[in-house]
Amino acid sequence: MASRWLRSLSKSSSGASVTYSHELPNEPRTAGRGPARVCPVDTPYKPHMTLYTNLLDRAKVDDGSRPMFGSRPVDPATGVATGDYEWKTFAEFLDHVDETSSGMKRALGLGRQEMVGVFSRSQYEWTLVEQSCNRMAYTLVPLYDTLGSSTVPYILNHTEMKVVFCAKEQTATLLHCLSECPHLKTIAHFLPLPHVAERFLHAMMITEGAAIGFYHGNVARILDDAQALHPTVFVAVPRLMNRIFDQLKHKVTSTGAAKHIECFYQALDEKKRLNMLKHEKYDAELFDGFKPVLGGRVRQILTGAAPITSEVKEFFQYVFGVPVLEAYGVTEASGGVACSSASMPQGPHVGVPLPGLAIRLADIREMNYSSVEGYGEVLMKGPNVFSGYYKQPELTQEVLDEDGWYAMGDIGRWNPDGTLSIVDRKKHIFKLSQGEHIAPEKVEGVYQKSKFVGQVFVDGDSLQSYLVAVVVPDPDVVTHSPFANWETDDEQRRELEKAVLADMDIVARADGLHGFERVKKIYLTPETFTVENDLTLYATGLQ
Repeated sequence: MASRWLRSLSKSSSGASVTYSHELPNEPRTAGRGPARVCPVDTPYKPHMTLYTNLLDRAKVDDGSRPMFGSRPVDPATGVATGDYEWKTFAEFLDHVDETSSGMKRALGLGRQEMVGVFSRSQYEWTLVEQSCNRMAYTLVPLYDTLGSSTVPYILNHTEMKVVFCAKEQTATLLHCLSECPHLKTIAHFLPLPHVAERFLHAMMITEGAAIGFYHGNVARILDDAQALHPTVFVAVPRLMNRIFDQLKHKVTSTGAAKHIECFYQALDEKKRLNMLKHEKYDAELFDGFKPVLGGRVRQILTGAAPITSEVKEFFQYVFGVPVLEAYGVTEASGGVACSSASMPQGPHVGVPLPGLAIRLADIREMNYSSVEGYGEVLMKGPNVFSGYYKQPELTQEVLDEDGWYAMGDIGRWNPDGTLSIVDRKKHIFKLSQGEHIAPEKVEGVYQKSKFVGQVFVDGDSLQSYLVAVVVPDPDVVTHSPFANWETDDEQRRELEKAVLADMDIVARADGLHGFERVKKIYLTPETFTVENDLTLYATGLQ
C-alpha cells in the first residue's frame, strides 16, 4: 500500500501552490497540541489482509517463478563473496515457509502467539523465520545481532521465550546466557533483519513482487554487493550515504584538473537550480560515470533511521539523476510513519504521514516549543501503533495516551508546504551554563561531514559554557596523512588534534552552526563505538 501511495503522490500537481498534507477535520482539538495532519491521498485500508495473505497472493504471479530473495556465496575462511547472486523464487520461498512453520509446530510444539526469537544478521533465513511466524500466528521477537551478553538474558526472561533461531556468530553469546534463562528450551541454528525498518521494507517489496538481495555480511564491501546485484531501489542509512558521498567527492577532486572540478560543481549547481534530475549534456559528460558505483540501474534511493543533510541528499539526487526519498519511522509504529516522495521539494524533511496515519505536534513548554508556531513533540496515531510495551504498563502510560496518540520523543516542525521536518530528539537535548539548548545529534551530524571524522560523540552540561567531543579518526584518511603514527607518537597526536578540530570548525561554520553549538575541545580515540564495548545503543546511536 505504501509504495502505491508514493506513486500516486508523485503525480504532478496542477496548482501553483502545493500542500502535501492537510488537517484532519474531525479530530478533537486539545490544549497544548496542534491540529492532526494526514496525507491527502485517499488509499483504501484493508484491515482483513495480512502480510502472509500478501505473500500468498504474490506467489501466484507468474506461477511463482519470479525471483524473490538473492544472496551471494561466501568463503567461510575469508568472509569474501565468491560469486554472483543466487536466487530463490516466490514458489521456492513459500515451500520453505510451509516446511519451516510445520516444523516449528510439530517438532517444537509451539502454540498460537508464543514467542519465537531470531538472533542473527540480515539474510534469507531471517525472513524465512519471520514469514513462518506470520503463517502460524507466532510472535516474532528480533534480537539485534550486536547484542551483548548483558542484554540478551533480560529479553529472553522478560518474554519467557522457549525457542531462539540463532546464527553461528551469536551462538557463544546465547550459550553463555543459558544458566540465566530457565524458559529457553531450544536453540535452532538458523541464520538477522531485526530492525523494524528493514522488515517494513521487506513486507512492502513482497507485496509489490520485487526481488530482494542480501549483502554478504561485510559492510565494508557493501558497494561490491550493489555492483553485483544491480538494484533498481537502493536503500541506505545516512552514515553509508555520507561515506559514499565522501568517496565520490574525493574521486572528483583526485583528477587534479581544476577546470574539470569547476565544471563538475557548476553543472551540479545548475541541475539544482533548474531542479532537473536528468540533463542530457551534463549527465553524458560528467555524471553518468558515477552510476556504476550503485550498480548502474538505480531508479530511486530511500534513506532513513537518522537525519541526512541536504547537501548529501541533493548530491545523490542530481549526480545519479534519481529521486532520493527520506523515510521516518519507529518500532512502536510497526515501521514507517512518514515518507517524502519524488514530487516534493528536496530539503531537510521526511514528507507527510503515510496513509491511515495522523501526526500532530505537542507543546514543549520547558524548551519554548509551541505547536501554534508549528513546532513541538511529534505525536502519531493510527492502526499500526502498538498497544503497549510487553509487561511494562508504567512505561506504556508515559508514551501512549488514552486516545491512542503515541509520543515519539522527537521534536518536529511543520513546513509551509505541509511536509514534516524532524529537528532533534527531545530526550537528548541539554543546556549549557549560559542557558542555550543543544541538540547533540544535529551537531554530530554536521561534524560527521569532516573528512577526519569516522565517529563523533558530542557532550556538554549545564555547568560548562562550551561543548566537547570524543572523535574516532577516519583510519582511511589518517593512514595517508602525516599523522599515521598518532596512536604511539605524542607529537603526532597533538598535531592531529589541531588538524581535526580545525577541519571540524570549517565544517561547522560552513553548515551555519551557532557559536555555542561548536565544539571547543576534542579527545581522540582509536576505539570505535560498538555495542560490544557499551559505547553504542544497538539500533540507534551513541551512549
